[in-house]
Amino acid sequence: MKFDAFKVVLAAIIGLMSTQAQALWNSDNLTLNDQTVFVRKNIKGASSTYKLIDANTKELPGISSLDGQSLEPGNPFIFDQIAFGYKRVADATGLGDTLYNSAAPAALRNAQFEIRQGGRLVLSIPVADAISEGTPTNPNEVFLQLNREYHIIDDRNFEVNLVFPEGSTGMVGVADNYEAFEFRLKGMGAIAKQ
Repeated sequence: MKFDAFKVVLAAIIGLMSTQAQALWNSDNLTLNDQTVFVRKNIKGASSTYKLIDANTKELPGISSLDGQSLEPGNPFIFDQIAFGYKRVADATGLGDTLYNSAAPAALRNAQFEIRQGGRLVLSIPVADAISEGTPTNPNEVFLQLNREYHIIDDRNFEVNLVFPEGSTGMVGVADNYEAFEFRLKGMGAIAKQ
């Protein structure tokens, strides 16, 4: 059962978590709930190492589940599935109102997706490995099942970047259009039981 496997991971890393998370764990008041962390962003002009989140990232329905560059104290996140999507849209309102199912340009397919936290490389995966193209018949066709569980510690800054190959022109795009990109991490977030 996935819940039990994720609970084992949480127990193994609890000493790295915030004092709030550790206190909740020690009082048997910490549990796990299904959660998907996502960000949808215009990456037009992205090249070299491009930050997908920063201090200005805001939690917005349909656009981002993250607020800033850290998870709330007491809410670490463990995940084992990932998905990327791309679509060219006419304006910024399309970021939350589109299907991210277009074929990605070569520059994006050849980019590396990285999560880093506290000097630790959490995950590094080619975008091409998990990009969703076309219309899937069920959600399981969208997400790439990773070979193990990964974690992001709460109350500590982390980075999410696209790293384009050396010499790549990056996401040049088309005038007056947005190059919409989404990443989704599927797993479980820790929360207080009450």
